[in-house]
Amino acid sequence: EHRKAIIMGIVALGVLAIAMGAAMLYINSRDEKASVALGDAMRTYTAQLRDPAAPASPEIKTFTSAKERAQAAVKDFNNVATEYSSTRNGKFARYMAGVADVEAGDLKGAEQNLSEASSFRDRDLSALAKFALASIYRDSQRDQDAIRLYQELIEINSVAVPKSRSDERRVGK
Repeated sequence: EHRKAIIMGIVALGVLAIAMGAAMLYINSRDEKASVALGDAMRTYTAQLRDPAAPASPEIKTFTSAKERAQAAVKDFNNVATEYSSTRNGKFARYMAGVADVEAGDLKGAEQNLSEASSFRDRDLSALAKFALASIYRDSQRDQDAIRLYQELIEINSVAVPKSRSDERRVGK
């Protein structure tokens, strides 16, 4: 008399297991694609600089200035961050877009990207973004904003930005 209920339970567990397996495959696939895309963006960010008079090589990505390279990297990082926003690599790409924005001279873009990255749940990535953002604030004479972030970093004491490093920057050593 319980045979029908047991069979239905087994079928339900089987369907659930298949759904969980499919979800894991999808998540792993997205993580892998995000990793490849982030790697490509990092290659842009670290590409060689060449003399402006030198011809560009079709085999190797090169740039004539650090600013040009940073601008291209910002575009790549933003694409990864947008396309794979739910992955760890997508979140790291948002942080790197802010770092590259600084190098490109776009402080407004840097502030926007780093502010977003500083709100992530990932404690270490958030701390890195807050540290970079505090440096921007300090350099642009927004001392109260910088102090607030340095104090948050001291309280967090993450592995990525340990308390001693935050204390050092806060007091300007």
